[in-house]
Amino acid sequence: MSKIKERMNYTLITILTTLCISTTLQPCTRYVESQYPDPMIAELVEKNIDRIMNLEESSLNITFDSKPKVEFVFPEEFLILAFAGKTGFYTPTDKTIHLASKFLTTQEFGLKDVIKYLSFGITKTRYDTLLAHELGHHYVSQESEKLDESKSFKIGEIYDSRITALKIIHEGIGEYFSSMISPIEDSFNDEEWPKTLEGFLEPHIQYKGGFHLVKPIIDKHKSKGIKYLINNPPSKFELFDLPNYQKKALEELDRIPFCI
Repeated sequence: MSKIKERMNYTLITILTTLCISTTLQPCTRYVESQYPDPMIAELVEKNIDRIMNLEESSLNITFDSKPKVEFVFPEEFLILAFAGKTGFYTPTDKTIHLASKFLTTQEFGLKDVIKYLSFGITKTRYDTLLAHELGHHYVSQESEKLDESKSFKIGEIYDSRITALKIIHEGIGEYFSSMISPIEDSFNDEEWPKTLEGFLEPHIQYKGGFHLVKPIIDKHKSKGIKYLINNPPSKFELFDLPNYQKKALEELDRIPFCI
């Protein structure tokens, strides 16, 4: 019995030691591993992207003009994003979704996903919900191309009130698209809304807050709501008055048959 206990203790210590080492090296490991694709995730994306796009089109009454290209590693110039914990992003210039596929999990969260979680310190980011989110960016980019330059922005552009408003709207729409695959609870409170421009740099505000902003508008008006948000992001003053912006948007959408 004592030998069995000793063996169990040894196994437990080994596991804990491995976890401690992997946790310490996680940022570096993420950086290196983001350069290599995960064939299983790539296969799942290729198999399901059309289904996800069709679901988003039918649920939101929208039409994708094209299917984006999907890359399963980050470009060299964006590897630092993997180091910081990012798992995906969209580049509108070449209409490409970039996924750090090594860090994405399946719907079932099986053994391989558990190993990824322990090795890389990833959150349980499902490939299908992230893909749905990035498809939201693809659609926003498609519609933004029809606008003048002042209503679009580029990666890395300096933040001001205009860029901040667009970023919040774009991430909120992306989260709404993601909720088509896996429902998202709107647990954000108006009281959490920032009082300063710097507050909007917080990921929680951009994603959860953005979703909270767009949800009532898209819930009621679907594609018309999405186009309104893209065309009419909050002004400098509206950005700090969330309830009034939402109220104005809903009132205008109720009055206007279709907003361009």
